[in-house]
Amino acid sequence: LVDSGAAGEFIDHKLIEKYYLPKFPLKKVKHTMNADGSRNASGVCTHYVLLNIEINNKKMMIQASIVSLGNHKLFLGISWLRKFNPEIDWTKQTLK
Repeated sequence: LVDSGAAGEFIDHKLIEKYYLPKFPLKKVKHTMNADGSRNASGVCTHYVLLNIEINNKKMMIQASIVSLGNHKLFLGISWLRKFNPEIDWTKQTLK
């Protein structure tokens, strides 16, 4: 999910467990909030993962904080949007 309101990149904790992804401790614990302002089920975020992803043949590495995302697996936030500046086709709902 691309979310320009998200302060960073986030991955659901269940995905980490399913694929045995290596996780790393954050230097500073983050308090996590949902889009509606409520506290995230994770409470605080203590770890992150490094992900190699590919979108439209463009390879990139992102650092994603591990939290509870409910039915979602990955949020790409404003920092990802600024760094990779994808072309968004709102009609087709695609990224390039």
